[in-house]
Amino acid sequence: MFNLDPKQEERAQRLLHEAVVIDSLGGYDEPTDEYKRYADKLLATNMHFTEIYEMLNRFESEHPLELGPAWKEGFRTSAMNCLSLTMGPYGKEMFSFDAAIKDLAIWTYKLDTIPDLLKVTKADDILRAKREGRFGIILNFQNTTHIGATLDNLDFFYRLGIRQIQMTYNNLNLVGSGCTERVDCGLSRFGLKVVERMNKLGILIDVSHSGYRTSLETIEVSAAPVAFTHTVCKAVHNHDRGKTDDQLEAIARRNGYVGIALVPFFITSEPEATVEHFLDHIDHAVKVAGADKVGIGTDYDEPYEPLGVRMNEDVLGGLGFEAKHAVDFNRKTKGYHNWRDYINLTRGLITRGYNDEEIKGILGGNFLRIFREVVG
Repeated sequence: MFNLDPKQEERAQRLLHEAVVIDSLGGYDEPTDEYKRYADKLLATNMHFTEIYEMLNRFESEHPLELGPAWKEGFRTSAMNCLSLTMGPYGKEMFSFDAAIKDLAIWTYKLDTIPDLLKVTKADDILRAKREGRFGIILNFQNTTHIGATLDNLDFFYRLGIRQIQMTYNNLNLVGSGCTERVDCGLSRFGLKVVERMNKLGILIDVSHSGYRTSLETIEVSAAPVAFTHTVCKAVHNHDRGKTDDQLEAIARRNGYVGIALVPFFITSEPEATVEHFLDHIDHAVKVAGADKVGIGTDYDEPYEPLGVRMNEDVLGGLGFEAKHAVDFNRKTKGYHNWRDYINLTRGLITRGYNDEEIKGILGGNFLRIFREVVG
């Protein structure tokens, strides 16, 4: 879609495969036909999506298949070395302790039994994944509700491998406010303690979904750099999930990180979202925060469409989205379907005039830097 000449195309392919390629928060699955058939069977029962999600997770744990040829071919094509994968979003209670434990059990089994996967608990594991041709997985939470009101649960989940935690999702919780909440109260006293404990443990703090005041206060009080692992720029598209220039500046001053998302309804209000819209957000984030602070946190891969329909019907309200946020889980971004299309992102960065060092940083080097500084 970028009409590169042969020399530019060679450069894009070279840079993608030389870089340490990291999605600072993204999707993973390429559903098999067997998975789709089982999903169709569940959808026909009119179960709520959260029940279907649990049943599909159980199906995966009871049918532990090695990664198939399509997945492996996609992995080689993508040149992906590592992605941060969300644990425990859905269950009878969303973002609950119980949902976290179930997902962690399933993924611990996968990471223990599938040789192509590598559990990432420190920065050197990412480099090991690249060196060995494996797919590194960082385990993250997109909410602190998993720990409840028990600070020591952070230690518990750290021991289970969690290395990245978002302070809030869209709604108010015990630590602070989310970005779609009616009022942003900032950090609570408990929130201050959560920041301090995550700093002590070496967990990367994420405020992508956090409210304006909650984000800024977290950045200010944290002893370690903080990340927007998957966000967009409000100056480019004024969406509640976006960050203002002063938030981007605050992250940059504290040596943090800004991962730009590819979610179609976050990057533009135009009917057709494209990789060019994503690149507009990259350009703005680089202008405000610096090329050494910006990366990619796709927050996106195309779902199996029947499941996307049920998600639209069942979970938007529980996730804290309203009609004005234009969320549609089946809407697509032209030029990016899943991590197979990282080459298109690389091509786009070339057309926008970035040099080799900047492109390698955006593809993953900048996230590797903050992960090493915070996690070790």
